Amino acid sequence: MNNDANGHQETSNEPREHHEMSNDVTEYQETNNEANVHKETNNDANVHQETNNDANVHQETNNDTNVHQETNNDANLHQETSSRIYDKSKIKTFARSMYHTIGALMQRGSELQAETVFGRIQTVIVWLMSVVMLALLTSNLTTYFVAQQGRPWLKSIDDLEMCRKVSCHRIGVIEHSQHEEYFLQEVTHNTPRNYYHLKHPKECYTKLLDGHIDVALADSSSAEYLTQKKYCRLELAGAPFGKTDFGVAIPKQWPYKKDLDAHILELRTSGVIEQRLEKYFQQKSCDVSNGNGPEYQNNPLTIFETSGLFIIFGILSSLNLISFVLSRKVILIRVEHFFNRFG
Repeated sequence: MNNDANGHQETSNEPREHHEMSNDVTEYQETNNEANVHKETNNDANVHQETNNDANVHQETNNDTNVHQETNNDANLHQETSSRIYDKSKIKTFARSMYHTIGALMQRGSELQAETVFGRIQTVIVWLMSVVMLALLTSNLTTYFVAQQGRPWLKSIDDLEMCRKVSCHRIGVIEHSQHEEYFLQEVTHNTPRNYYHLKHPKECYTKLLDGHIDVALADSSSAEYLTQKKYCRLELAGAPFGKTDFGVAIPKQWPYKKDLDAHILELRTSGVIEQRLEKYFQQKSCDVSNGNGPEYQNNPLTIFETSGLFIIFGILSSLNLISFVLSRKVILIRVEHFFNRFG
């Protein structure tokens, strides 16, 4: 009985063990469920974390976009500022380069340098004025020296005395003429000289043009006429010398002598002779054609002709001074407004 009881007890214990095993299985299942729930929770947490990460990434992307946009705005602002500064710097650089270029051309030697804009403008005005004045002075000196060189190097017949300035063989004298007598008596003082003998009055001009002689003695009236009408490359040197009277040859007891004298006197008193002299002797055709006449002569500039330069200099200096005063006035007004605003 006891054995049966023990057996029954054992049997009874088996269901308890089975029940305990069931409980253990249930607990294990619950544990597994809790583990699954925890795992799902972890998965949800991971998903939430990933969502947060995505949100953070999106926020960082937005931040990067904002930063990039701000960077672009800063770049645009910097570019605009740089362009303004570059434009101003180009103008200043060009102005300074022009200032230093003009100064280099003027070859300024003073160590004093103008620093303000108006000072540099006034300096440039003075430089340009000095250049113009120097050019005028050079022009006047050039005109003077050219006029001196254009004058004949022989002043009078005295320069030929004893062949001092010109060799005797370069002086042409017409044979058996009054010019030869004058040359032998007044120039060579009856001293034998080997001068150049001319056969005809026309050779006085042709031999000069050919270069055989340098000076020729000729009649003043014909020489003045021919040098102004035909031989434009020749000119008269010095004043006429050896003046003599000449007359018109008429037969003796000529019945028209009184009428001729009366007509000659009438022509002189009426001015016809002077008109003929002016027409044939004083009208210098060669000077007009060569540009050597009075209307073509280069006269030096006077102070009255250059007065416009001084007027322009005064106007430019006055405008520069007025601009300087107005700029100083604007600066004073701005300073006063600043102190009134913050004072």
